[in-house]
Amino acid sequence: MTRTSAPRRRIAVFRTGHLGDTLVAIPAIRDLQSAWPDSEWVLLSDDRHQTGRATPRTVLEPEGRFAEFVGYGVARGAGGLLRRASRALFAAWALRRHRIDVAIYLAPIDRSRTQVARDRLLFRLAGATRLRGFTDGSRLLQRSSRSGLLREADLLRFRVSPAQAGPIAPSAGDPRLVPTASERTRVAEFAAAERIDERVRWLAVAPGTSMPSNRWPTERFAELIRRLVARHDVWPIVVGGDEDRALATSLVAAWGRGTVAAGRLAPRETAELLSRCVAFVGNDSGALHLAAAAGIPCVAVFSARDHGTSWHPYGSRHVVIDHDVPCRGCMLVECVEQQNLCTRLITIDEVERACSRLLDRT
Repeated sequence: MTRTSAPRRRIAVFRTGHLGDTLVAIPAIRDLQSAWPDSEWVLLSDDRHQTGRATPRTVLEPEGRFAEFVGYGVARGAGGLLRRASRALFAAWALRRHRIDVAIYLAPIDRSRTQVARDRLLFRLAGATRLRGFTDGSRLLQRSSRSGLLREADLLRFRVSPAQAGPIAPSAGDPRLVPTASERTRVAEFAAAERIDERVRWLAVAPGTSMPSNRWPTERFAELIRRLVARHDVWPIVVGGDEDRALATSLVAAWGRGTVAAGRLAPRETAELLSRCVAFVGNDSGALHLAAAAGIPCVAVFSARDHGTSWHPYGSRHVVIDHDVPCRGCMLVECVEQQNLCTRLITIDEVERACSRLLDRT
């Protein structure tokens, strides 16, 4: 009598957001896939406003960790509530066709109880028989506070960790992106074509950010790198999106050395380039989380728009510089009234000292 093998468990992971959001979810995804190695994985992500941006699919697909990617958009404007409901039902129907057994909730920690309940219903309608991680952020923070878990990446790991797995240690997850052979080749060809000087250490610089309230003044980046070039003989490589290319070009011209990589490499290729640098300095941005995923130490200039340390770079070797202000936690996209007071309080000298300590160690 011939035995037929049992069908593989199909697991759907729900994660929304852009580049940084995807990267901070990688430690939790690695935990899950190590715990359930013989499963098929589907990623459901909200693809709103993703034009020109790195989607979860572009970041994760090359590693082969997911068999399927299901994206859906959220409508805005007049009648947006009805359209959002219809899109959610469409996503549930699309997932139902994938015959999902388990639904894993890796939505951002700040989702409200109402949002979590809505998402739970969506996966029930999709046919998932088991749900994991559908806990709202406030209860999750209460449960995890004793463990010293402060970063979003560790809170996501805690949210979906099975009880038998034991305590989650801070910054002990695996955030790495694993480059493909073609990505390594592409970066090697880029470095050769740009004649990046391999006799000196490469320093990654990210003066751009999609959040205006997170921006440190550009002229301070210009002076900072000028000093680091003079003191440490580093080769600056400016990374970021296509919108940062003009700024990168002007900075490299001012320094008299360096390479413009902003907008010229895909995010995963940028991560491979970052892995060849000795350190990173920049604003709170997707490039910062790419550098952490590439495994290099970072000096991160942070605003005070958010409370806590949720979005600090993942790992233990990084230095975050910020200043407390009365308006901390404003969550503003653009700081008009205070003109980015919290980042303007950060001096070139203190960022230079942090960078020099890292460069002296490397």
